Amino acid sequence: MQTTLSIKRGDLWPALICAVPGAWNAPLPDITGASACLLVRDRATEGPHTQMPGQVTLARVGATVRLTYAWEPGDTDEEVGWDAEFKVLLADGRIWTIPGTDRLGRAVYLRITIADTIGEGTFIEAPPTITAVSVADANPNRLVVTTSEATTWTDATGFALAGYTLGSVTGSGTTHYIALTPQVTAGASLGTLSWDATNTVVDATGNQLAPSSRSVTNSVVAPTVVSASIVGAALTVVMSEACSCGGATGLTLSGTSETITSLTSGSGTTTLVFELSGSVTTGTVTLSVSGSNQIADAGGTALAAVSGVSVSLAAAPSIASATIDGDSLTIVYDRAVTHSSTSTWSALVGGVSASVSYVSGSGSATLVYSTSVAAVEGDTVTISASAPTGHVATANGVALAAFADVAVDVASEPEAGQETVGIWVSEYPGVYV
Repeated sequence: MQTTLSIKRGDLWPALICAVPGAWNAPLPDITGASACLLVRDRATEGPHTQMPGQVTLARVGATVRLTYAWEPGDTDEEVGWDAEFKVLLADGRIWTIPGTDRLGRAVYLRITIADTIGEGTFIEAPPTITAVSVADANPNRLVVTTSEATTWTDATGFALAGYTLGSVTGSGTTHYIALTPQVTAGASLGTLSWDATNTVVDATGNQLAPSSRSVTNSVVAPTVVSASIVGAALTVVMSEACSCGGATGLTLSGTSETITSLTSGSGTTTLVFELSGSVTTGTVTLSVSGSNQIADAGGTALAAVSGVSVSLAAAPSIASATIDGDSLTIVYDRAVTHSSTSTWSALVGGVSASVSYVSGSGSATLVYSTSVAAVEGDTVTISASAPTGHVATANGVALAAFADVAVDVASEPEAGQETVGIWVSEYPGVYV
């Protein structure tokens, strides 16, 4: 156990630490719930003891008990030599004095010497330092500079970053911003920001930032395409973050002859909708985005260039069933559709070619048409449409695909004995009662 400590007047370090080892014939007591204090006495005068005002901490460290007294302001103000000892009050009320006695039974004390010092001295505060430099995703046109303490900046004099021009400085406290041109792009290596002795950065006491350098972290992330889909003549592009869009420049489709003509909606959101030159319902379609696109996030970072993005296509409506009764043709589709023309439609009724005309039902799933040739029971009837794009389509523009020789069920004739029998009323020709 070390029993001596020397410290200069006015110093508060090092602390007084006493480690008491156990022995086979003198086991250490249980210090759970114990408290302790430090007593000192002037070694020269052997006057009355004084209890030091600070707190003594007790800890069990391996096979030792460690007592620590951290000096408080005023403890070491006078040059003096002390005999000292710790008094420990155990939880069971017993007192344990450290150090105790030697092998001859003589009292042993800790010897503390507070030596004189040359003088108090004048302390020079450490100058401020730059602890971090970065470019944030939300503002790729400025540097974010963090300092070790609050500083004031006049401008960016003395600072340099290779490949960039530094502009005005804003901010306060420990965070300042330096305008940067050109704008930082995602993935760019920015190197290090350096500054020399001409910089204008000072702390509250006027200490200037010392010349040095710091690597710059690039946190700019470009928005990306998450998914793309086509419903009829509308292309929907979902992105990883909200973006503004100035048009369809730089966006192209492969696998279809249709082109992207203009932006319909969604600028400022994560979902952009574009108009196509025509409806797309079949094929393997992909989307490509070039570096010249007009889509960018809130910080001005352009949508990342990409090619071969798979585009999902909405299924075209289909014919669920078709029946004909005389010249009245009823077609049931698998969903509600609108009808605009039958110019490319045709029917074959009992081997006779017939034209098809629209009658009613547009906007529902069941549409009624008429044929120029009536069908009778036993006829084989088929319908075809060579180029129906836009003639039958869903509300969002997905058109019915061309079809050929779709079989039509022919309504049965009434069985014998089921004919309608009526009385002719001469006053109302054509009316039966």
